[in-house]
Amino acid sequence: MRFSYILLFIYIALIASCLIITNPLWGYIITIIILTNLLQLKTNIVFLFIYFPIRPFITEFNTGLLFLGDAIIVLSFLQVIFIERDRLKTIFLKSHFMVYFYLFLAFGAATAIVSNVPLASIIFQLRTLGIMSLLVYILCSNYWQPKDLSRIVNTSMITALILSLHGIVEKVFSRTYLFPETWSEWELASVNAERVYGMLANPNVLATYLLIVFWLSFLPIQNDSKITRLYPIIRPIILGTTLLTVSRGAFIAFAVGFAIYLVLTRDLKTLQKLTLSAILAFTFIYYPATSNWTSNIHPIESDEHIEESPEQSSQYDSFFQRITTMLSDDTIQASTEWGRIYIVIKGLELFKNSPVLGHGFGTFGDAATLRYGSPIYEQYEIESRIYSDNQYVNILASTGITGIILLIALIVSLLKKLFPIIGHRERATLIMLTIVLLILASFYNILEDQVFMVYYFTILGYLINFNNFKDVS
Repeated sequence: MRFSYILLFIYIALIASCLIITNPLWGYIITIIILTNLLQLKTNIVFLFIYFPIRPFITEFNTGLLFLGDAIIVLSFLQVIFIERDRLKTIFLKSHFMVYFYLFLAFGAATAIVSNVPLASIIFQLRTLGIMSLLVYILCSNYWQPKDLSRIVNTSMITALILSLHGIVEKVFSRTYLFPETWSEWELASVNAERVYGMLANPNVLATYLLIVFWLSFLPIQNDSKITRLYPIIRPIILGTTLLTVSRGAFIAFAVGFAIYLVLTRDLKTLQKLTLSAILAFTFIYYPATSNWTSNIHPIESDEHIEESPEQSSQYDSFFQRITTMLSDDTIQASTEWGRIYIVIKGLELFKNSPVLGHGFGTFGDAATLRYGSPIYEQYEIESRIYSDNQYVNILASTGITGIILLIALIVSLLKKLFPIIGHRERATLIMLTIVLLILASFYNILEDQVFMVYYFTILGYLINFNNFKDVS
């Protein structure tokens, strides 16, 4: 199967047309046109790394594009199943550890039925959690080579650069330029209004995306593209924009992950490049952007739960002040009253009432409850728009100890499967990604972050076929 840059550019042009023709019907037509190119498997998969980072932005203009990425993944999965029908057993044996993930999904759906969660809500949550996992099977087919991974990285770097420049414009022009009008009109506490939300409409999701792309640019991938010459310029822009998101959780997770990766690989060159990028990011992006921050802020709304009180907003004038005040008495008190600590307390209350089975998907703080509500919120006196922003609490409340055991079994089985067949750097990559995932789960519902999971499952699929990496070990 061939990859076509020309077709990729055509896809981009078609998507861009939906910013002008905002009728949903046109979005559906574009979706159908793209989906008809079933034989362009590689191009379609690479396109996902453009689509998902900009989906909130483009669907704000044209809702007809909302399920384009999901449809590409499902059809690509079916295509691989059909083409590889003679070796399906081999593919599924390679990825046998995924059975624990699907048992987790099945268990959460079954307990949700017992809790009288609407079927639509269950299906919605299963789609949110499970759709990206199909990439494991798509990417562990025999059609992928190291150059395909380099295309994904190059595409991601250009996309991240565009999102970063857009974020800088958002910061400098106080969300009055190149920003959807409906977003500009949303109300937000001033502490969050100072953060960059970008095309992903959420500073934490944006920071997580930019940091994983930033990290990918350091991997020793077979990459002879001229775009790699621009990496030293693009990296500081990406990192500087990430600083403007003031996302503490994302920075903590990736800082620990980077440190572990560097210790395992002892890659001093990468450390030097990382240090240089950080200095340039602060000097030429973060400091100028924050120094020129104007006062006429047009706040927008976030899906995340606001944990700081209005009285504390003046404390968070910078990323560094936000980090230093995260454990202050005032922050903890505010979080206990209506923020993350309050959510943890409520989640543990639900867990205590059903510690083994939980209450099921769509019952506490997940994407399904935001859309469809929860049948148990009134009983536990929980506000309807609550979002857990903590994957562990969400899992405990929805699937209990059983769900935790299944996910632990997934990680253990995954490591046991991949460690014997991958090289030293690939082990460091897997360890780093998994640790980042586990830390992010303390701050966000990371399994619902499709932008992060598209990368995690894609890299996982590549690692299963370690022969694809033999030239870069």
